[in-house]
Amino acid sequence: MTTTYIINFTDTVDKPSFVIQPYTTNGTVSPTTPTLDSHAVSANTSLLLFGKGMPDYGVGVQQDIIHLLENFSGPVAPVLATKGQLWFDTSVVPNQLKIFDGTSFVSSSANYVLKSGDTMTGLLVLSADPVVAMGAATKQYVDAVQTNLTTHTGDTTLHLTTNQNTFLDGLNLPTLTATEVNYLVGVTSSVQTQFTGKLSKSGDAMTGGFLTLFQNPTSNLHAATKQYVDTVVVGAGGSTLSSGTFDPTTYTLTLNSTPPSSINVNIQHSHAIQTYNAYGNYNYVLNGYYSDKMPVITANTGLSFFEINDDFTLSFTNGLLFFISGSTGNDGAWTVSSSTFSSGKTQIYVTTAIPSAVADGIITISGNPTLSLQHGFDGLDAAKAPANNAILTGETRLESHAPILAVTSGLNGTFTIDSNLTSLFVSGYVFAVDLSSGNNGPWVTLSSAYSAPNTIITVTGTVPSAVADGIVILPQQPSSPRDATPKEYVDNKTSITRSVQTGAGTTTPKYTIGANNLWVFVNGIKWYLGDGYTETTSTSITWVTSPSGSDRVEFLVMGK
Repeated sequence: MTTTYIINFTDTVDKPSFVIQPYTTNGTVSPTTPTLDSHAVSANTSLLLFGKGMPDYGVGVQQDIIHLLENFSGPVAPVLATKGQLWFDTSVVPNQLKIFDGTSFVSSSANYVLKSGDTMTGLLVLSADPVVAMGAATKQYVDAVQTNLTTHTGDTTLHLTTNQNTFLDGLNLPTLTATEVNYLVGVTSSVQTQFTGKLSKSGDAMTGGFLTLFQNPTSNLHAATKQYVDTVVVGAGGSTLSSGTFDPTTYTLTLNSTPPSSINVNIQHSHAIQTYNAYGNYNYVLNGYYSDKMPVITANTGLSFFEINDDFTLSFTNGLLFFISGSTGNDGAWTVSSSTFSSGKTQIYVTTAIPSAVADGIITISGNPTLSLQHGFDGLDAAKAPANNAILTGETRLESHAPILAVTSGLNGTFTIDSNLTSLFVSGYVFAVDLSSGNNGPWVTLSSAYSAPNTIITVTGTVPSAVADGIVILPQQPSSPRDATPKEYVDNKTSITRSVQTGAGTTTPKYTIGANNLWVFVNGIKWYLGDGYTETTSTSITWVTSPSGSDRVEFLVMGK
């Protein structure tokens, strides 16, 4: 009697039943191959099922059990999968257990959080607040911590106030050190107030009284003491300044003294009183070419004005030409339209737009005299001296300077300054550059040339910077009996160079032709210029009457 098997799925609504006829099979040759078994009429699952009376079914049944045991493990998904069927996919690393959802196999972990890390698609509700350091925190726990933190940060006994934070933020950390802060230990009042009325021991400018130096000069530009001058110059004496006049046409300041004498100083080339005040290093010029190191503290692009410290409205008048150097974007020449003074500062309005609002660079003026004599002395009032009968413990230098107008960098570079100073800048002459961007220091003159109205100085060595700023320091030489004298001037005037020879040699120590500072003696008797010899070069003469081979010839050069 033949019997047809009716096979039902667990969910008979979702998956309909199917039948297996006697002596037939239902399925494919393998779980991953869609080809029907040789005895199969149809296939409804990934297994090979047997109808009634089908011989040799034992092996097939055992094989189906193995497939179910290993969840069809393999790299290829089983065919004719039924909803809920498992497949262990070995084609991925790591291998995954997948479930057939009626359409495709999906990872069994898709609806679970992986221990190795995963992303939630819904809320995660924990059982309690965390008690260990790495425990997940609940919202309840975080809210409680936030409340405690707010209370804690508002406690000014444990934390800084806003004003305290602002104060500390204003300190230049980490550049500012504890050592520098401790420099203020013991200061009980304004440092500037304590400096007012005192003379700087490292060198300063007097406004009256006597200047007592701490020792005789030892280098060329040291100020000379009366003792030093009296020692090397016979008959030197002293006098007291009593009055003075200034000629604005010739730029000459005449100072009268008692006993009667006069000092005529032509100040057309930046003769300056150098002072140190709260704003830095300044050169106050007495009715001369004004060349001050005036830092720009404001650059207003909207109203077209620059701002500097102190009152300089007498200087910055309509039409004045001044220069800015060392700035971010405002270097060059500027013309004044007007100037005002307020809150301790001068506002300099210019005729053209200001491109950069960055407040940097320095202002210099080069032109006709603009400052009054009183303004020059007012500059001293802002410094650390007035002082009378002061005793200095450092050097005081007598010097002037010339602003650097142009620079050529490189090997044997050049510096250009105003006026014809070729007689000073001869080969081998050593001078100094100061207040420049990158060329400060001593320089040795290779040569100089005059190209009206300027002197171009060629130096040995390499000039590093092509920025035209800074000054060339010039020796301040006296021109009248009561002028202050640097040591270099005194030493030069009192030096004697002597050379003795036998016979009619013509080589002499170095002298100045026409200056009458070469004396010639033959056997102790002075021979006179023109009668016994003529001056040929700075180191030789030509005999008019030649001495004999046994005569003793002596050359004396008085001064340098």
